[in-house]
Amino acid sequence: MSEDLNALMKMVEAGRTDAAEPGLVAFVEANPRQPAAQFYLGIIRLKQGRNAEAAAAYRAAARGLPGVAAVHSNLALASHRAGEPEVARLASRRAALLAPEGGGPYVVTSEAAAAGADAAAALRAAKRAFYLDPKSQCGLLLEAARKAGDTMRVEAAVARLLATDPRDRAASINSAHQLLKNGYGADAERLYRNILEKSPNDPDLWFNLGVTLIESDRFEDAAEPYARRARLVHGRPLNDAPAYAEMPADPVVPVDRTCARHRLKHDAEQYHYLTEQGVLPPEYQDEWKTYQELLDGLDPEERDAISFKLDDARYGRIARSYNRFVHIAATGWADADPMNPDLDWSAIEESYLDADPQAVAIDALLNGEALAAIRRFCFESTIWHQLKGAGYLGAYYRSGFNDPLLFAIGRGLRERMSRVLGPHGLKLMWAYKYDQHMSGINPHADFAAVNVNFWINHAESNLDPESGGLLVFRKPAPKDWTFQRYNTAPAEEIYAALGEDRNNPIRVPNRENRALLFDSRLFHETDRFSFKDGYIHRRINITMLFGHGGT
Repeated sequence: MSEDLNALMKMVEAGRTDAAEPGLVAFVEANPRQPAAQFYLGIIRLKQGRNAEAAAAYRAAARGLPGVAAVHSNLALASHRAGEPEVARLASRRAALLAPEGGGPYVVTSEAAAAGADAAAALRAAKRAFYLDPKSQCGLLLEAARKAGDTMRVEAAVARLLATDPRDRAASINSAHQLLKNGYGADAERLYRNILEKSPNDPDLWFNLGVTLIESDRFEDAAEPYARRARLVHGRPLNDAPAYAEMPADPVVPVDRTCARHRLKHDAEQYHYLTEQGVLPPEYQDEWKTYQELLDGLDPEERDAISFKLDDARYGRIARSYNRFVHIAATGWADADPMNPDLDWSAIEESYLDADPQAVAIDALLNGEALAAIRRFCFESTIWHQLKGAGYLGAYYRSGFNDPLLFAIGRGLRERMSRVLGPHGLKLMWAYKYDQHMSGINPHADFAAVNVNFWINHAESNLDPESGGLLVFRKPAPKDWTFQRYNTAPAEEIYAALGEDRNNPIRVPNRENRALLFDSRLFHETDRFSFKDGYIHRRINITMLFGHGGT
């Protein structure tokens, strides 16, 4: 077994599944018959809720490790969650024969009983699983006891999870996850903060804490752990706030070298713009020229590639800035209201509620000061690290897109549209910046209640005022489609589902400072666009998702 696989397996065992996933996927693609690799990939997929893929990985593992009970036990669990009861039954029986003392079959029995609304049977099976494997199955016992109304066992399970040794990283992460899953967000937060006292420079732990706070309806509170996570991954900006002075200056994990022609073009333009604005130190004045040289030196295959990896020589020339926080143009926004005071919000809300399907455009969303501030934040901040093959770049909440002005906009929207957004907290936000000569986002729907999308590019940047915005289709995602399917299915599959509705979308042209509110279940895609060349003329949209899907 290779050293690479051993290292990846250890990462999974330590709870670093996000970090291990890319390497493990690549290893399995190159070695599909390696059962241990398939088993550990199954662990990742099961954790992600991608149950059918997990079951497929465990089936592959079982072919090479037929006598290992854990493989069959996990196959049973993944198959049960994927809706394959017969496969789950056979795998569970095999696991019980191989290891009668194992708790895996009881996990499946408990989950099946819970799905059938038999809380008492679910608790009986969970107690048996916990007895056989108390370290791994305390969360199962907590969930079953909570649903069965067994207060005493709930309290005991919570106490046991909270007592997890913070030095055991994987066990602590699992305990925190189980607490959050069962509605004990404050306890999960406490557990993560205990672990972080021991490991303050672990980006995955800060990320998990951010997720915990968001799931506990504390979206804005997640900004601090996400800001720390982002600095650990991308390094501290040269103009960083004093609050982060004790953090490492450089990334603590390997920098992602994935690159593309449009990424080099963007970074060359952005560093040139930052140089012109006078915000970079003297030693960075020629940074943009280095990016331009790398762009000009791409071979034909690389120029046409969706992505490629920078080799050591080229990466070495831009290592201090590529995928790094070099400059953050924080707005310093405090309590001021960012919204346009002249809008008739009551009429806008009424229009949305009366619409079928529900979608309404809002022109002049922000006041002038807020628009200028958020535009400067997006133009200057080196946060555009998420590479999208179609020709645009993303900035996400977890990775630096977390200025206080964004929260003020979210609050302003909820306050003014209380009937539409009041019941739904802000759950996600991001921004995309587009190359003028490439394309945008394929059709998809989002797992939320309401989407708010707004454009901050200059009015004169859009060369075709009748396009450049969004197409919102009048048909929602089918109710039997999973999030994975309606968010990432190929365009042809979604167009087929739309049928005739594909030909009659709601076309909302791009306008400076225009927002679009619409039902998140509706399929939507980027309209064709034609924008002026030049960095300040790039199309930029900001998206906020409110509420959960199906709410």
